[in-house]
Amino acid sequence: MKLNARSIIVFVSVVVALFLVYRLSDIVSYILIAWVLSLVGRPILNGLRKLLTFKKFTPGNGLLAMLTLLIFLLAITLVFWLFVPLVIAQANNLSKVDIGVLNETLHIPLNEFKNWLVSYKLLDPGIDIDHQILENIKNLLEPAKIGVFFSSALGAAGNVLITVTSVMFILFFFLKEQNAFDNFLKSIVPEKYESHVLKAIHNISAMLRSYFTGIATQVTILTVLLTIGLTVLGIKNALLIAFFGALMNVIPYLGIVIAMLFGVMITISSNLELNFYEQITPMIIKVLATFGAMQLIDNFLVQPFVYSKSVKAHPLEIFLVIMIAGKTGGVLAMLIAVPVYTSLKVIAKVFFNQWRIVQHITESMEDFD
Repeated sequence: MKLNARSIIVFVSVVVALFLVYRLSDIVSYILIAWVLSLVGRPILNGLRKLLTFKKFTPGNGLLAMLTLLIFLLAITLVFWLFVPLVIAQANNLSKVDIGVLNETLHIPLNEFKNWLVSYKLLDPGIDIDHQILENIKNLLEPAKIGVFFSSALGAAGNVLITVTSVMFILFFFLKEQNAFDNFLKSIVPEKYESHVLKAIHNISAMLRSYFTGIATQVTILTVLLTIGLTVLGIKNALLIAFFGALMNVIPYLGIVIAMLFGVMITISSNLELNFYEQITPMIIKVLATFGAMQLIDNFLVQPFVYSKSVKAHPLEIFLVIMIAGKTGGVLAMLIAVPVYTSLKVIAKVFFNQWRIVQHITESMEDFD
């Protein structure tokens, strides 16, 4: 294959572009987050336009964009107002845990768990697993480490504030000038690829708008249902457990496991003064039963109604993508894995549809043709 000057220029341009994206990853992430939020905010903006339009008055895009931003900020403020005090209270409770009571509460169930593992030859009898687990829990609950955690949280809050401010500023212009992102991409791609880029952006926008609107609806519905169920059953910190559980449930397959473990941990840590078998165990069963009922409602009622067919992928694809994301980027990567993967499939379908492997992977996306 012969290389000409044009090929070399294109190659160098791509390398330089990728290097700039890497070096400016924070700014690129701000732009992408703002774009995704603009997709969710656009229906809100259009709804406000219909609501505020009178006979001789039509609100401008600037005013509507500002009102939409205000709705986003109110939603963020509401989340912090509801959950930050709960998290602080839980951390305060953990810092006051009596280590002796903790040891007395968990020693017997952990020892029985060890014996069960030994009976099935899953653990060497010489390994004192219950002692190791208790020591690790004690180390985590040291007041000094909790103080370090809060110091780190305050530092992270500063970064979050910068991120939120930057994203909101960019989001305002994406909402005000709804074609701003498209026009930006058109200005940096070769003219012969312009139609392909616009088609990919249009399809990705439609998919993400449906997906994230569905996510917001799903998390809200499940948070309300879980909060009601756990509160009726007398579980402490019901709202905190419910919100985290609904959020983790966004992760297919593995999310419900993470949610259940979190619910059990919060339930145990909130009731360490109680007898494990007589009082804590029934609470754990209630938490697990509530999550089980939530999963059934989600699978058979919420997801079919909310999502329809916004994610066009085989269940095995989704499972593998989630596993890879968790291995490489943790819980946050698992949360965004599905929309990112589906977006990449749309791009592959638009630009590389002549490849057989792409045709096979994207055959369920005929709606995007």
